[in-house]
This record gives sequence, structure tokens and C-alpha cells, in this order.
Amino acid sequence: MKSSFKTFILILFDSILIVSSQNNIKQVNLELCQDYPHVTIDLATYSPSNGFVIFYENKMYVMSKPKTTFHYPRVREIFEIRYANQRYFPFDALVRVGECMRTHTKYWAVKFWKDQKNIQYFELEYLSAAPNEIKIVELTQSFLNVQLDQVDSIIDAVILPTSADDCYAGIIYNKTEKGNKAIDIYDFSVVNNAFGYRSYFSGNTSIPTIVGNSQWFDNQILIGCPPTLCHSAEIDAATVTYDNFIILFFANFFWKLDANKTEFPSVRTAKQLSQLPVVGLEARIEDPIYASFTYKNRTYIFGENNNLWISQKGMREFSLFIVHEIFPSVSEEFWQRGIDAMYFSMLTFQILTVIINKEANYFVFNLEKSELDENFLSAFPIGSSYPRPISDFRAAPKDIDAAIAFKNNVLYLFFSNFIYIFYGFDEKTGRFYGTSDVQLIQEILINCDEFDYSRTEYKNKTLFAQFLRNSYPETAILVQKMTIKDVIEFSTFVIALLVIFIAHIYEIKMRKDRRLLYEQRRQKNIKNEKTAKT
Repeated sequence: MKSSFKTFILILFDSILIVSSQNNIKQVNLELCQDYPHVTIDLATYSPSNGFVIFYENKMYVMSKPKTTFHYPRVREIFEIRYANQRYFPFDALVRVGECMRTHTKYWAVKFWKDQKNIQYFELEYLSAAPNEIKIVELTQSFLNVQLDQVDSIIDAVILPTSADDCYAGIIYNKTEKGNKAIDIYDFSVVNNAFGYRSYFSGNTSIPTIVGNSQWFDNQILIGCPPTLCHSAEIDAATVTYDNFIILFFANFFWKLDANKTEFPSVRTAKQLSQLPVVGLEARIEDPIYASFTYKNRTYIFGENNNLWISQKGMREFSLFIVHEIFPSVSEEFWQRGIDAMYFSMLTFQILTVIINKEANYFVFNLEKSELDENFLSAFPIGSSYPRPISDFRAAPKDIDAAIAFKNNVLYLFFSNFIYIFYGFDEKTGRFYGTSDVQLIQEILINCDEFDYSRTEYKNKTLFAQFLRNSYPETAILVQKMTIKDVIEFSTFVIALLVIFIAHIYEIKMRKDRRLLYEQRRQKNIKNEKTAKT
């Protein structure tokens, strides 16, 4: 039987978090990036127009918010700091203040010279202020209710206000076991508890200490570096090439890994997307990458604004298309929702989506015919239709970062550090079935034998794996959809109930009629007896 070509795509209704053009991002200096991430961030603050801003050396890095607590924020833009050559740079803290932080705002900054027991305060109208636009101001010794002269650790970051009535953010102090300032990014604060994207923390203003409770944050992501995959993996898209290499995409980078795990994927082996060859004057491949798959030795890479790059062979000579030029039978609106994952196997090509009610769903396409694959639906009860709920993949996460299928049609769904593996495969329909086997990316696809975990917070690989497994992602909620068979069965049940009800009513009526007839006869007999006596 001739196999059909299908694919798997996960589409999220509101998953795209990049809000500005990536063309403004300068190429990251990979010399700053390390395999053992302990970058010391100078400062972090929040801007109402930009979001979170990281200060490192002489640059400001504007971040996008992670899509979940298991994911990294991403660098959107990079700016030069105009006052980086001043004596007070870097500040120890930079906090947005103003009319309850909702209308006109400004920034207060503090510089604390511990050796001189000297504290100085500054005021900035905006983060990109020039030196002549920064003025010294007089504030109280207790800056935001924290006695700075009694604090041993250095201020690392700030968080958003605790409520709409707060007029300034709180300060985060962080000190790791090795004394490194491996900070997180924060989004919300309630009373004395702060919520981090990667960790939960507790503390108060009188004892400014913060203790993390979840996996460590590879904070070099905040300056545009690729992640240390053996430390904390996350990918945006993945594909398997015709010669059995696995391509992993993250932000502005990609790795080409041997499927047999023969290579250690260090930070230095990551390549930038700009190194992928593009034909002629076509737009270069750029972040964000949403999904990728390989078919007939041609690699398809899906990007922002419905961009689709297709190679001539392998990972060479990419040309730029608009996605609905290649898939004309699929509406443009369909692609605008954003693609999360896509895979190709010898029989299978499927599509997942989140509709307005936030239920995770997927579609299956026969790309040879450029239409939805009705054959796939034969794996389900008669009358099944699209979209299908993602819970068809038992114990799969409710969100998916990437997907690949290889090695005799084994399906791998990626989410953060985790891989959900499905071994059951129906050759007639192309459906993967069975309950997923949840593993770590570092155990399945990445060779971390040469990675020295003793140089990290985890101490060794065993503790690393145990630590990550303490926080599994939420699984997709099982959704049961009504099929024609279900409707028929339900209708039959309703009709049966109706028949029983009608029969019951009829029986009641007949019983009533019999009683009436009996009563009429009895009255007639009584009347006849009286007549006979007279």
C-alpha cells in the first residue's frame, strides 16, 4: 500500500511572545557564553514600555516574558548603555516609581559603596538616559524599607508591585551557595512571597534573603546566549534530516547532533541562524523559529509573519516563501495562530491547535493531496472529526515545544527538559497510541557524559535528574468528543427512553380507562339491582 505524507503541527492561539522585530538584535558575542553558566548580571528592572530589562556590562537586554514557568524569557532587543562610563555605573538597584506605576513614571537608582559606608541616590526619567540627564537626589536612608547598610548581599533584581496600589517594586536579593548572582526573572509578588518564572521564593524586607525551590536558571540566556543543554535544555523546534542528524533550534541558534548521541552539544558548538545559507537576496532565517520538519531531503522551517524557508537539499540553499503559498488549501488565518511543533514520519503528519476555549487540539494533513487526512480518523469511532484533542496522546503535556519522529516511527514530544516518547504506532492510520514514557532530554538525545556536573549547583548527574523530576509539567486534560456513533447511540438511548415513557403514559391511561369502565359497570349493576327490587 502506498503511504501518504502527513505532518504534525501544534498551533497555539496566543503562544507567540515576541512583540518586536528581531532585526534590531545585534549578534551575540559567543565568547561571553559558557558551558557552566554563572554569568553575573549587574542589574535588572522593569519598564512599562519594554518589560523586563537586564543590565550586563555596557548593554541593556530587553526580555520577552516566558510562555510558561518551565520556559526561558527571550532577548528581544539589545541597547548600549549611555552612562556605562560613569563612576556610579552599575547601580545596585534601579526601581520604577511614580503615580502608582500606572501613568507618568521615573526611576530611582541607588549606588552603595560598602567600603565607604556611602549611599547615593539618582533619578532617571527613562532607562536610556544620557549622563547629563541623570541627577542626584536626596532620599531616606531606608531605600524601599530596606536598610542597605545592614545588607551583606548585593541587590540583584526587582519585581513588579504587589497590587495596583503599590507605587514601587520590591527588591530581590539572591545569593547562591558559591556566592554567584545567578538571578531569575520575576513577574509577580504577593505579601512577602515573590513568584519567579523558574522558582518560588520567600522572604521579607527585614530579612532580605531569597531561597529558590526549583531547577536552577541558566541566566546567560538573559544576555542572548544559547542554553547549556546538559544543564537546562529547552528548544523551539526540531527536525531529523535525511542522514539521521537531529537539528535543535533555540532562539537565534541551532545545533546539529548525531542521532546516536556521539557528540557533546556544548554552547560553543551552537551556530547562529544567520549561518544557514539562503539563496540570493532572500531574507535570512531569523528568530523566532516555531516549527520544522524534513521531507524528501528538504527541510522546512516555519518562522514569524507566515514565513517559511525551504531548503533545496538537507540544510543548504534555503528559499523564503509565504506559508500559504506552499499550503494553498489551508487558510491564512489558520497559520496566523502560530505553530508550535511539527513532525514527519513515513506515514504521519499531524497538527495540534489551541482554539479560543484553550482546549488543545490537533489536525492531520495529507500533504500529497493538500487536505485533511480522513484516513487518520478511521483510528477513532465512526463520525470523529477535526480538530482532535491533544489528549489522544495519552499523558502528553498540555503544551508542546517541538516534535520529531524517527527510529522506526517512535514519536518524541518536547516540553522544557522533558521528552514524552510514544512507541505504539498504527501503520494503517498513522496514529501513535499508548501512554507516553517521560524522560529527560539529557538522557535520551544529548550526550552529557563529558559534562562536569560537579561544577554546577546539582553536584552530579544523578542529583540533577532527581531535581528536575520533582516538577513534571501538567498533562493535557482528557477530552471526549461526540462522534456520529456517539450521537446515534445517544439518540437511540433517548428514543428508547421516550418509548418507555410513552408506553408508561399509555399504560397509565389504559389503567385509568379500565377503572372508569369498571366504575361505570359497577354503577350500572347497582342501578339494575335497585330497579329489580322495586
